[in-house]
Amino acid sequence: MNPMFEVTLFFFFAVVFYVIGYYYHVKYGFLLVFFSIILWITGSIKEVGIIARSLIQVIVLVILTKMISKQYKPSYNPYKIFRRPLPLASGAFKSHSKLRPLLSFAKLFEEGERKSWKWIAKPAFDEAGDFSEERALVAETRKYGYVNRRGVIIIKPQFPSASAFSEGLASVEIDYKYGYIDRFGKIIIKPQFQGADPFSEGMARVKIGEKYGYIDKTGNVAIKPVFDEAHDFFEGCASVAINKKYVFINKAGKSLTKQYFEYTSDFKEGLGLVKADNRYCFIDGTGKAAIDLTNDFSNVWDFSHGFAIVERDGKRGFINTRGEIVIKPQYDSVHNFSEGLAAVDKKHNDGSFDYHYWGFVNEAGEPVIDQHYEDVLSFSEGLAAIKIHDKWGYIDKTGTVKINPEFEKAFSFSQSIARIKILFEWGFIDNTGAYRILPQFSEAGDFVDGIARVGVCPLEHGIIYKWGYIQRLS
Repeated sequence: MNPMFEVTLFFFFAVVFYVIGYYYHVKYGFLLVFFSIILWITGSIKEVGIIARSLIQVIVLVILTKMISKQYKPSYNPYKIFRRPLPLASGAFKSHSKLRPLLSFAKLFEEGERKSWKWIAKPAFDEAGDFSEERALVAETRKYGYVNRRGVIIIKPQFPSASAFSEGLASVEIDYKYGYIDRFGKIIIKPQFQGADPFSEGMARVKIGEKYGYIDKTGNVAIKPVFDEAHDFFEGCASVAINKKYVFINKAGKSLTKQYFEYTSDFKEGLGLVKADNRYCFIDGTGKAAIDLTNDFSNVWDFSHGFAIVERDGKRGFINTRGEIVIKPQYDSVHNFSEGLAAVDKKHNDGSFDYHYWGFVNEAGEPVIDQHYEDVLSFSEGLAAIKIHDKWGYIDKTGTVKINPEFEKAFSFSQSIARIKILFEWGFIDNTGAYRILPQFSEAGDFVDGIARVGVCPLEHGIIYKWGYIQRLS
């Protein structure tokens, strides 16, 4: 018997098992076990015996891998068996897509890991959006339609342009005009506009001719199209502009103030930011000045969790809702407060590069977590993603590392799960760092009500993504 011949057969069958497991699920691959046993029993020909033995060796390798992995959490997690990720994970060869079936042993058999999720729509769409009001916007061959939470196409792709559902309606394009449909595809507001946005607080911005106005949910024009620019309604007010002069209006179309401004932003936490004569001010819903800021701020941001970011002389700090400076401008960059803490950054330039030193302060401006991270995200569900030595991990509110930095990219936790990237592929971990879904997707979105959109690069499509949807089972 030629040893090289048997080794070659071993790898051949390993690849076969990978392809079957990746595209059709592992359980179908195990049907080959019975075939190999029959070959071995009836193998009077020497070559047949070698083939059967190679098949059995592959099966034994799979069984051993699954047995070892069960000693670690989660139930099947080859990435955690070793200190570093497996070097032959498929993402390492993403740029050589035709070699991926030959080298993707990290994903060879996923039966245990797949118990934590399932496909509700296999990757078949050119585009896919997050679910909103039980529907997700998808595209096939440049036409848009909608799927439901079971992955069933409920409104077939037929529109050149469309939006996500909001307040029971979605804007769609039909014959170069925009109108609105309900969640079952019935036209509620006939296509008649040059542009149409999703509904917000019962009103939708539409374009009629070259001007913008607003309609209600019956399709009637509630505010005449007289504006050059217009934005969605928030907290009963919308920012509009005529001749590059901005003002807030209410749902009756009346201006909150007689004065027009150089700049306005959306209302948040009961306040709207305006700028006139190079001076910032926050107004309330009646149009009265609530916080009149001094003119030495070069930039001001909206309120979030009771604090607004301000900038003076290139440095940033925070004010409260009374306009008082609670954290003086001293940082090169800051994030909004989240869960009582705000990320702050002081950078250092050595003449060639900017080095960032991120940390966290509390609402009194007191340092809570030292500034020594290259980058950070805000706290969410008690954890914050941090970057150190070009790898991402997670810390708690005391600064203790809870999940070691080992990811190429990491996002905030939401619904007890976080999206991470390792070896060019996306997966999901829980707040202990255990993989709930192994990295295996070329692209992925966050879970929204238990469903996430994911993208893969099928071999026949090269680098063109195909999108589908997965659902969490645990």
